[in-house]
Amino acid sequence: MKLISVVTVVFNDVENIGKTIESVLSQDISQSELEYIIIDGGSTDGTIDVVNHYKDRISVFVSEKDLGIYNAMNKSLPYITGKWCMFINSGDILEKNALKALKNNVDAGWDVGIIYGNTIRSFPKGRMRHRMTFEEGKMPPVCHQSAFIRTDVMKKFGYDEHYRVCADLDLFKKIFDHHYKFLYVNQDIANYDMCGFSAQNMIAFAKEKREIGFKVSNLEIFKFHLKKILFKLTPSLYNHLLYLAIKSHTRNEDILF
Repeated sequence: MKLISVVTVVFNDVENIGKTIESVLSQDISQSELEYIIIDGGSTDGTIDVVNHYKDRISVFVSEKDLGIYNAMNKSLPYITGKWCMFINSGDILEKNALKALKNNVDAGWDVGIIYGNTIRSFPKGRMRHRMTFEEGKMPPVCHQSAFIRTDVMKKFGYDEHYRVCADLDLFKKIFDHHYKFLYVNQDIANYDMCGFSAQNMIAFAKEKREIGFKVSNLEIFKFHLKKILFKLTPSLYNHLLYLAIKSHTRNEDILF
């Protein structure tokens, strides 16, 4: 059995898929421990050509139409053979030595369902580390790019495709509610481009989050509506304000340049 199965979901992202693949294959972990699975949605822009460039180092490559990102992720489950798995999608980047965070903690305990670390948020003006700290007794704010999920737990629950935006949050809540432990390691795991974030799904995010069982006030939903309007009018201003807001709540040592 492999130690870790990394899954990348992609559709028509020829500009970014290569850097995601490189970040996975350059990890300081032996090929005997790593299984890499790529699920493509039937790309027509050259993405498949990029993936084929690495075909000798990719364990499974499937290219066919799907019903969305979480449907594509669920398609990977029958192929996963590693003890642990993670989803690092096209455009996401694994930080150097990210998989060592898992390797160094695989004996954490039979009741640990998720091992997770920090996420780096990238803006044009700099990068900021998001430390996924938590309060005792509450579900940790896990970022799916920076989470290692025990495979038997992942296959037990899967992603509920009813949620097109928050299926990952729903999954983590189910795992938490079934009393699996979440182990935090203070290590940078993944990096994602905050300017690539689209506000198009903000309202759906808030509504789905509330449906899953989290408290989301009407005032918060109203704020999401305002953010969506701002994003549509001027994405650059929206991203700049988002950068300033996050920076104001970030410790100096976690502001990276």
